[in-house]
Amino acid sequence: MKLAVEFPSVSYREGPAAVVRMAQAIERIGYDHIDIFDHVIMGIPIDGRPKGPYNPAMPILEALMTLSYLAAVTSRVTLGTEVLVLPQRQVALVAKQVSTLDTLSGGRVRLGVGVGWQESEYEALGEDFRTRGARMDEAIPWRRFPHPGRAHGRGHPAPAVLLE
Repeated sequence: MKLAVEFPSVSYREGPAAVVRMAQAIERIGYDHIDIFDHVIMGIPIDGRPKGPYNPAMPILEALMTLSYLAAVTSRVTLGTEVLVLPQRQVALVAKQVSTLDTLSGGRVRLGVGVGWQESEYEALGEDFRTRGARMDEAIPWRRFPHPGRAHGRGHPAPAVLLE
C-alpha cells in the first residue's frame, strides 16, 4: 500500500520555510506521495453564480510552482496534482512545465488532469467553460512525448514537436 497526502495550501501563511518544513516532515514520516489541488482563482458568490464548496478567500498556491518548490526540498516522495484543470491552460506550456518538473525531480511526477467545475475560473482566464470537455479531448495527445504532428480542433493543435 502507498500513502498519499494532500499538501495544505494554507501552510504558506507562515512563510516559505513552513512549506519546506511541511514537505520534509511528510517525507520523513513515510508518506509516499504528495498531491496538491489546482485552482487559479476561486469565484466569489454573486447573483447568478452558485456558491462553490470552498471559501473564496481560501489561500491556494499554484500547483506546478508549488510542486517545483517541493521537488527541490524533498528527495523520495512522488509529487502530483489532483487534479490540474487542463482545458483552461495552454497545453504545450503545461506539457513542457511537467516534463521539466519530472526531469528535475528525478522522475517523481504524477499528473492528474480534469476539466474542472468552476465556471468563474474559466471566465477569469478567458476560456470557454462550455467547451472544456472537447478541449480536454484535444489535449490528450500531448500526454506522451515525442508527439507526431497532428492538428486537433480549435483548442490545442499538436504540431510536430519534441519536448525534452
